[in-house]
Amino acid sequence: MADLRDLASRTLTGQRTQLAARAAVAAAIAWQLGLLVPGPADSYPYYAPLGAVLACNQTLAGSVRESAQMLFAIVLGAGTALLATMLVEPSGLSIAALVIVCVALGGLPALGSSRSWVPVAGLFVLIIGSGDADSYVMGYTAQMALGVVVGLAVNAVAPSLLVGWSSRTLDDVSRSLAGQLRLVSEALREEGTADEGDEGAEGGRRVELARLALQVREDMEWVRESLVGNFRARAHRSSVLQERSRAGRLNELVLMTQALVSLLQAVGDEEVGGGLDSTGRDLVAQVLDALADAIDDSAGAVPTRAATNRLRAAVKAMEDRARDLRDRGDNDMEAAAVTALLRHTERVVTAPTREAESVPGD
Repeated sequence: MADLRDLASRTLTGQRTQLAARAAVAAAIAWQLGLLVPGPADSYPYYAPLGAVLACNQTLAGSVRESAQMLFAIVLGAGTALLATMLVEPSGLSIAALVIVCVALGGLPALGSSRSWVPVAGLFVLIIGSGDADSYVMGYTAQMALGVVVGLAVNAVAPSLLVGWSSRTLDDVSRSLAGQLRLVSEALREEGTADEGDEGAEGGRRVELARLALQVREDMEWVRESLVGNFRARAHRSSVLQERSRAGRLNELVLMTQALVSLLQAVGDEEVGGGLDSTGRDLVAQVLDALADAIDDSAGAVPTRAATNRLRAAVKAMEDRARDLRDRGDNDMEAAAVTALLRHTERVVTAPTREAESVPGD
């Protein structure tokens, strides 16, 4: 049931619903305007709402970019097919030849993700418009362009600001990262080293951490793109800055966790660093658990004071261990692991904290 509620919050009441509403309004307006277009285009008003829907994107900048790419692809494909209609009639052979040419033209980097529209537009012209190709191309491209303009206008009037969506995404990443830290901690306690002798577990952990890093970077890019040309950004400036700061800190934590897992694997290698003894493994595991708790406990961008204090205590124990290692002058690899852990927790430990008893909105 919780999963269903989460799904509903993401689809029925979130950014997707706003996008659906904008697309519906744009399609309706484009249809009405398409009926008024004179000349050859008046026979193809149904292409206007199609162009409007395709022009609606989660971000205004994305809408402009993808619409320009789509129109370029349509003109390229339609133009190629128009030349083909002057030479051949629609047939299996001519369709195959046109598709080969259009798919090849779709490889142009400027087309981006709209490259598939080159063969689609070409097939429309060759098959549907072969009886009057000139009029069809004019009507098709004009109505699609009209729809695109309407879609962009609607997006500009009611643009999305992806702060709420970003917050939920970062919550998911935080939970996944905390889970990965606890798995490493558990492996240290049970097996002696992180994924010792289990290449499958190590590989899976690396893949998951790489996925989390990519997700955070994509989230940061989506939020940045949603601000371009968005008049709502100024009114939500504090929320935007908070999400960008949180995403940056979380991205650094993910990257540091990737490096930490690799380092612990090397430290655990008897031939490389002599391995961690039971005391060292337990202290490392305690810090990982405390760090996971602090990440889980975060509200907005910072953990509560209680979570931060628990993490500080675990780090203090590691500092004492590092001092003992330096005084003895042995096990340099373990000392390196301690230093990496301290750096890993620095942004969480030194960040401003919030009181556990604070009420929402304070």
